Amino acid sequence: MNKVLCLLIFCIGISGYAKIEKYECLNDISANKAPGILDSFTASDIAGSDLELFWTPSINSANIDSFILYQNDDVYGWFSGTQTNALIFGLTPETTYIFRMVILDKSGNYSDFSDPLYVTTTEEVISYCTASSFDDTFEHIDYVGIGEISNTSSADGGYYDYTDKIANLLIGSSNTIELSAGFANMTYEESFGVWIDFNQNKIFEESEHVVSGLALIYEESTSYRFLIPNTARPGNTRMRVAIQYEGSPVACNSDFAYGEVEDYTINIIGTQTKSASSERRANISLQENQQKLSVTVFPNPADEYIQVDFSNKSTASYMINDISGKTIRSGTIEGDKVGLESLEPGTYFISILNGKEKVTKRFVKK
Repeated sequence: MNKVLCLLIFCIGISGYAKIEKYECLNDISANKAPGILDSFTASDIAGSDLELFWTPSINSANIDSFILYQNDDVYGWFSGTQTNALIFGLTPETTYIFRMVILDKSGNYSDFSDPLYVTTTEEVISYCTASSFDDTFEHIDYVGIGEISNTSSADGGYYDYTDKIANLLIGSSNTIELSAGFANMTYEESFGVWIDFNQNKIFEESEHVVSGLALIYEESTSYRFLIPNTARPGNTRMRVAIQYEGSPVACNSDFAYGEVEDYTINIIGTQTKSASSERRANISLQENQQKLSVTVFPNPADEYIQVDFSNKSTASYMINDISGKTIRSGTIEGDKVGLESLEPGTYFISILNGKEKVTKRFVKK
């Protein structure tokens, strides 16, 4: 509520009577008073590349026009005077950030900086892809045997997590896995697939596809042999077993009709070795990944479009989010440009998705 101060200025004449010389009211005597700082400033849902901030303005902060958020020493974005939270994107995992807030009132006054909020992002968690069938009532994985694992199972709903069952295998060793299929009433032609994530990058690569073959005999196991490569990374990793009717199973497929998928844990024991040629290949692969992850967005601020400069553009898509995290637009990048014609002026984030990589950049629409 605005405070009003009225001034009466009197002039006393020769006769002794007072005369009103001037009458003036100041509509808001607090118009030039800076707003108070935040009463609270917190972070939650902290992840590797994003988090959410919450704030409560001081009761002394009247007529708030905007909140100005600083990330480290730069302005991150402007928020309306009624907003009390924001999703923050594009952060680097395992990095400490300093957030501060300044309040701007409708009279043009700025508050002092809030107390700094220190937030450290977590390690980026990458999950394995999902896989499951729609129906495992006609056929399912009946038995898996390898190392210390000897597991007989029935139909488990299309997928089951058996990662509490662990087999210890040596680097460089030749191993046998026994698999069998179970059927509801009659035998069908099924295909098995087994993958082991040897490099522990949470991706089942084609070089890690260690078993493929048919399973035709009801409740009789079939044996397959494979080698643990010398370049395998020691420690616990994921083994995925899949069976599929009509067609060869793939490691990441959650929409095939008939079959089943099971996951297990393999503990790889020994010392990893690398040849000179494999180290060179690894360096080339690292350079390629760095190129994929290197994205430049310009001009910034932008008006009609932004230009996106990165490698291997042919398979890239994009997603634009506003400052609150709402998805405004998504699509495939054609050429180098993404149009901004329909966007209102403000701060936005564009995420570039290129295969397995994702890079998020902040830009301002003028």
